Amino acid sequence: MKEQIRERMEKEKRGITLIALVVTIIVLLILAGISIGMLSGNNGILKKSRETQTQTINATVYEKLKLEQLAHLTEQSTSKNPTTLVEYLQSKSIIGNEI
Repeated sequence: MKEQIRERMEKEKRGITLIALVVTIIVLLILAGISIGMLSGNNGILKKSRETQTQTINATVYEKLKLEQLAHLTEQSTSKNPTTLVEYLQSKSIIGNEI
């Protein structure tokens, strides 16, 4: 009689452990699906990071050109040979000659 009760308790313990394992796996799969969706969706983290990187590069180029424009204006105020901004930028190798 005692052995039957012990066997029954051990079977119940194994059953609970198996159920806990299945529930844990299901929860992990759901979390993985949500995470992948957040990373690669239309408004995902990866897309936003690429957009931010592009904005940073554009802002850097804009600031560099504004600084060079100020340098050009300063040089023009003391120079006897006036040049255009494009010529100035080309002489400093900031832009190419194809413009």
